[in-house]
This record gives sequence, structure tokens and C-alpha cells, in this order.
Amino acid sequence: MKKLLLTIFTLLFSLTLFACDPTEEINLDDYLDDVVVGYRGSDTEDAVTESLDLMTEIEDVTITWESSHPNIINATGVVVRPEVDTEVTLTATLTLGNQEDEVSFTVLVKAAIIPIHPLEEALNNMNGLLSYTMNITFTSDETSYPVIVKMGETTASVEALGDTIYYEVDGETCYIYENINDVWTKSITTCSEKGTSELSFLTNFSKNYFAEQTSNGITTYLLKMEYYTSLQSFLNSSIVSNFVLTIESGYVRTIDMIMTRDSITFDVEIVISAYNQTTVTLPVIPS
Repeated sequence: MKKLLLTIFTLLFSLTLFACDPTEEINLDDYLDDVVVGYRGSDTEDAVTESLDLMTEIEDVTITWESSHPNIINATGVVVRPEVDTEVTLTATLTLGNQEDEVSFTVLVKAAIIPIHPLEEALNNMNGLLSYTMNITFTSDETSYPVIVKMGETTASVEALGDTIYYEVDGETCYIYENINDVWTKSITTCSEKGTSELSFLTNFSKNYFAEQTSNGITTYLLKMEYYTSLQSFLNSSIVSNFVLTIESGYVRTIDMIMTRDSITFDVEIVISAYNQTTVTLPVIPS
């Protein structure tokens, strides 16, 4: 009887040791396939845009993380999107007692989408225009002088004071079409006379040249004082002040300024329309 009890106690003691020390029986390799990176929204390993959900434990196994680019993905999965698409390797270390093992994941963090300033977007879009129409009004002493400028990809027309002049660009050569005594003529002219200065100077402008102003829900952009000298030089030494832009639907919509030339002061308003929809048909030259 005493021998039987001793045998039972020995078995119970063995079972107790087994239950209290599972690490001797568990292999961490069995858990490696259970470690996953959690993606949010529609993210995948090839397109990470949000923070990740990184596991920290599986049963009694502790998981810690290291990142090849901790400034982009840190050890807790927080993502800070970089300026360019960047591959990041995440290494998970599994620990159980004295056992350690690792598994790695490589993900592609997509570049941050930097919101573009509305004025910068408008100026960029103006640079890319192939055609447009400008309705320009010069007002002086309560008298208004309307001018319509139509710009095609290689052609232009300027309608003012009842006459229309056409321009054509052929490589580095520019031509002017004029109606003289009811007969259309074509001759070479300097390209700077093509009638585009009212808008083409915008290609050199930056949003940083303007001060943003909002009044009654309307946002305008006023040219800063330090840039008027360059503008006046471009506009054939005309003295310019109060140069103001408005934008609409991603484009510069209006340009207003006060211009003085040959001792005459004009209030100038330019309304731009028909973006990439303006066509200019050149007159037929008699053979």
C-alpha cells in the first residue's frame, strides 16, 4: 500500500512539473506563421497609407517589433508617410522564456499627398494651357475700351477698336495678319508683339509673390510690392499698381490692375475664359 501511494505521488509530481513548465515543450517555430501585420482600410503590403496594427502577443509568446525606418513606421506601427514611396522592413521578435525567434515583413509606404495651395494649382494650370480667351477692358475717365484676345496653340487674334489683327507662330518666326484696304496681308513680326503679355507673364509667377486676402467670402491675391518692378519691366515699362488675381475652378479667372502709360491711367480688368477651348482661324491671304 505504501509503495502504491509513493508511485501515485511520483506521477502527480511529474504531471505538476509538466503543467508548470510548458516552455520545454513549445517550439516558437510553430508560432511564426501566426504573426501577421494588420492593415487598415484598403491598405496592403504594397500600398501602406495608414498606421499598422502590430501584434504584441500570441498566448504566452511576447512579440516586439523593430523597423528599418523608424521615422516612417515606428515599433508600435504608427506610420508617417514619406516624401517618396519607401520600402520598410519590420522585424518581429518572438520571446517565450529563454527562446527567441524572428520573422520579417517588407511593406511599401506610399508617399504623402501634399495638398497644393489653390493659387499654386491655378498658376500651374495656366502654364499648361494651350488656348484661352481674354476679355480685357481698359477704362480711363469713364470711357471704356474693350479688347478681346484669343490665344490658340500657335495662333492668336486681338480685336480692338473695331479692327482685328491675327498672329501666327511658326517655329521661332512670328507673322502678323492685317487687313489693309480690305485686303489681308501677312508679314513677319517680332514674337514679343504677339499680344500675349497680359497673361504670359504669369508663367514666371509663384504663389509666394502674392498676399492672400479674404473679404465678404471672396478670396483675392494681391501682388506684393517687391515684385512690381519686374512686372513693369515685362509690360513695356507701364507703371502698374493694385495687381489682383482671383481664381475659379483651378484657374486664374480675373486679373485687375491700375496701369499708367504715356501719362494716361487705366483701370484694367482681364476676364479669362474658354480654357483649352479657344480656336483662332487665320484669314485667307490672296494668292
